Amino acid sequence: MSRAPDLRPLEGLTVTIKDVLDQTGQCSSHGSLVFRDLRATRDHPVVARIKQAGGIIHARTTTFEFA
Repeated sequence: MSRAPDLRPLEGLTVTIKDVLDQTGQCSSHGSLVFRDLRATRDHPVVARIKQAGGIIHARTTTFEFA
C-alpha cells in the first residue's frame, strides 16, 4: 500500500507528549509546582520533529517531578 507523495509520515496522527518536552507557548512544569507558570519559548527537538512530520500534539501527559 503506497501513500500519496504529498503526505508526511505522521500526517494527521494525534500524539501525546510528556510534560518534560517543551512546546512553544505551553506550560512546561516538568512535573514540579516550582515551574507551574513556566511557558516554553521554543519546541523541544522531539516536538519539532513530530510537527514537521505532520503529527498533531493532542495532549500533554504528567510525569514525576523532573522526570
